[in-house]
Amino acid sequence: MANADPYEARVTSCAGGSLEIELARPPATGQLDHGSVVGFFSLLSWGQYRWLVIVNRVVGKQVELAVLDGPSFAPRRSDPRTGVEIGGEIRILHRGKMLAPQPMVVTDLSYGGLALKGPLLLLLGDAVEVTLEPDEEPACTPASLLGRVVQVDPDRDAGASGGVQAHVEFVPGQDEVLTALAGIIEQARCRPRRP
Repeated sequence: MANADPYEARVTSCAGGSLEIELARPPATGQLDHGSVVGFFSLLSWGQYRWLVIVNRVVGKQVELAVLDGPSFAPRRSDPRTGVEIGGEIRILHRGKMLAPQPMVVTDLSYGGLALKGPLLLLLGDAVEVTLEPDEEPACTPASLLGRVVQVDPDRDAGASGGVQAHVEFVPGQDEVLTALAGIIEQARCRPRRP
């Protein structure tokens, strides 16, 4: 589940549009109240299913949920991921226009997508343009890629300042940009990560 803090849970009962789950630990006060709308995730080796649910009842670690929508599915990237720390910016495409850029840091990169973090306002399904700005190698020029946000979670490392960690799946058909991306990935693989 994802609201403010993620909770590990197991499904104990499922009937129609209703789920009963048992949390691994009791919820913090105010995080899973009656009427809260939260995301429920099922993580699998080939991807992740996500449902939007509403909390009907909470008793200790037992939670009753009503499913509000069908599952959305985000496949895992099939290409190997490379851990990086590359700055850049992300812009959301809204009603045919690119919104103002927001700063972000890419934390892992592959030919199919990337993971990023920052003080961002992103929603699942947003169409985005991500511009990577590698700063250490003159051979690596900035690359801008179009994609779709397939996962958004609170950034637990950000502390009180907030922020999100998100995953973006690249839109197919960007072959020229993927060639530039190949240089960025290769440079990242050869360079040790900063502590």
